[in-house]
Amino acid sequence: MKKSTLYARFAPVACCLLATCLPMRAAVINFYYTTLGNPDVFSATYNTVGGAITSTAIGFSNQGADGILPGPTVGGNPTLFFGGESGQTVYQITTTGTNVSNSNVGINAYLLAENPQANTLFVLNNAGSITTLPITGGGTIGSPDTVHTVTGTDTNISDLVWGMNPVGPIFYITGQEGGNGNLGTLNGTTYATTQLFSNIPTAQDAVFDPFTGLIVLFGEGEIDTFNPVTMTLGTAQTLPGTCTTNALTVGSVDGAGHALVENCGTLVYINYSGTGNILTGTTASEAYSLKDLVLFPSTPPAQTPEPSTIALAMSGVAFLVVRKWRRS
Repeated sequence: MKKSTLYARFAPVACCLLATCLPMRAAVINFYYTTLGNPDVFSATYNTVGGAITSTAIGFSNQGADGILPGPTVGGNPTLFFGGESGQTVYQITTTGTNVSNSNVGINAYLLAENPQANTLFVLNNAGSITTLPITGGGTIGSPDTVHTVTGTDTNISDLVWGMNPVGPIFYITGQEGGNGNLGTLNGTTYATTQLFSNIPTAQDAVFDPFTGLIVLFGEGEIDTFNPVTMTLGTAQTLPGTCTTNALTVGSVDGAGHALVENCGTLVYINYSGTGNILTGTTASEAYSLKDLVLFPSTPPAQTPEPSTIALAMSGVAFLVVRKWRRS
């Protein structure tokens, strides 16, 4: 038999074998987080096979970093925004640690939110005030800041999140470490609140997920979803990890069906790219503590075949080649 004929017959079999083996691979998730120490901003990777975590310090603040967000690309470099807590400063750095811009604000810069138009940063102190900062056309933090007084049912807002419609409702939560919180809507002009749900555990952190069109809620060792169209909650699920007094659950999604959650000292990875439902995704976890974390959106994990998988695939290929050659 000619070699070309052998290859033609073998190729489909080899492709099937490789397709079967290659899904058994490691996914390396890149993320960024803040901590209590100094330095307090880190670039990190999480390997979904084996759970290996590596991190590199890339930034620091004068009074401790807290909320962290992905920023725009400036000068060809992706950037991050993070709050400087009681130092009342918002910082912007590249993902490798180069300072880009910063701005002093009139309140403690605990947590941050950014509108869908990507032209305004919202700084939240969880104590009745929200400061807004412009994002310039060049992607850097502008000035001056404007302090808004929150009124209505709830005033101690800790996070803001928008649904798929950028001009639709602005949703807020009020949860803090070690306690339940409320969920409602914020008027973006008057800064008045209207409460939708009260005393729910998963109101400590919130993020919009473009993969599902839902808002994902984190808190008190649990995860839940909120539909911004029907205004309904899902059924909360318990996460790996054990929460104690003054603990916090925070998380982020990549827009491609993957999430990382810090749950009271446990870093939880959730893969729901197959189910389309973050509440039924498969989870893995490792002991790791941080304050807040962020994934850059719409960036699928880098896929790396495991050495054992490659060896298995290649040994199978070799076996088929020899078998078909002998049968010829």
